[in-house]
Amino acid sequence: MSSSRRFARAVVVILAGVATGSALLELLFGGNRLNPLSIPIDVDLRLDVSELYSGEEPTVRYRRDRFGFRGEYTHPSRIDILTLGGSTTDQRFLDENRTWQSVMSAMFEETGEAIEIVNAGVHGQSTVGNLANFVHWFPAVPDLRPKYVLVYVGTNDMFLAGSGARRFDQLERGGMADHFLKRSALFNLYRKVKGAYLAEQVLLVGHGSLRPAEIGWTISPLAGNIDWAGAPSFAQGLSEFEQCLRALHEEIAKLRAKSIFVTQQRRHSKQVNEAV
Repeated sequence: MSSSRRFARAVVVILAGVATGSALLELLFGGNRLNPLSIPIDVDLRLDVSELYSGEEPTVRYRRDRFGFRGEYTHPSRIDILTLGGSTTDQRFLDENRTWQSVMSAMFEETGEAIEIVNAGVHGQSTVGNLANFVHWFPAVPDLRPKYVLVYVGTNDMFLAGSGARRFDQLERGGMADHFLKRSALFNLYRKVKGAYLAEQVLLVGHGSLRPAEIGWTISPLAGNIDWAGAPSFAQGLSEFEQCLRALHEEIAKLRAKSIFVTQQRRHSKQVNEAV
């Protein structure tokens, strides 16, 4: 057999293996209606947080139920407060009894009120993603009737301003391709890898540990180094943010719930010599 035929046969075998492996992955992990939103369903994980917190337990328990929610509640129709937001709402690296939703619930209990507060935060989600929840997620939750929807937002939207990154939140493509891609495990993996690269390498958004006792501090102010108001994308970002907030208010009203919007604060720092 000539070398060209052996090469062609090897290529065919490799392609067949890739196709078979891809098909198996789709059968095992595809079909999840929440794939485009990167929302896990029915997960109970132990996550290593030893590099994030000193003197704490090395692992935390991260759970999401069959509806994709975190927290304890009796039924979707009995939820008092549904919370939306990004990583600071999701709180992936905190046990459920240490999230701010759990703290709020405990404070209500101290006053004699039993309030069911459910965590629907999604790591990295902006207000555009929050809006997608009302199209792709919440309609599939039976009898979802929260009294209030608390939306904790701001930081992720400002990172997106003028970056072109908002397309990663857009799910609608139309036709059969749209139907397939929404449920494809491989395309979902592609979106996650590409989104992670954009966040960490382009927008410089990420999470990490900060140990104040181990770093030096500078008294040089940050003011003047970052001219947010003068940036061309700033006004556009604020306008888009306002539009999304108004649209969210309308979607929340359709659930016959009241809107609560909480603005996130942001921490900036700069390095002067070896001090932060």
